[in-house]
Amino acid sequence: MTKTMTIEGITKKELQECIDHFEKMGKTYFWNTPSNAAGRRWEEKRNSQTWEYTIDGKKVVADVDVDCTCSNYITHRSVVVDGVSKKMMVPFLKKCIATL
Repeated sequence: MTKTMTIEGITKKELQECIDHFEKMGKTYFWNTPSNAAGRRWEEKRNSQTWEYTIDGKKVVADVDVDCTCSNYITHRSVVVDGVSKKMMVPFLKKCIATL
C-alpha cells in the first residue's frame, strides 16, 4: 500500500513550471552571458526563482539561484524539505506532481 501525500500551497501547473525551470537551468554550462553588466543582472533576476509549499505538513522550498559572471552562468539549485536538503531534486519534485 502506498502512502498518499498531502500537498498544499501550490498548483499542479506551478509545480510543473518549477520542474521545467529546474531542468532548464541544469543545462546552463554552455550558455553565453550578456556582454554588459545590466544584461547579466537582468538574467540573474529573471532566472532566479523560489517555490514554497507544504507536503504532509512539512515545508518545502525549491530554489534556483543564478549568478552571471562575464563568461559563465553559475546555477545553484536546491530542494529543502523541513530543513533537510534533497539530493535527488527533480525526481522528488516529479513524485510530488504525480500526487496532485
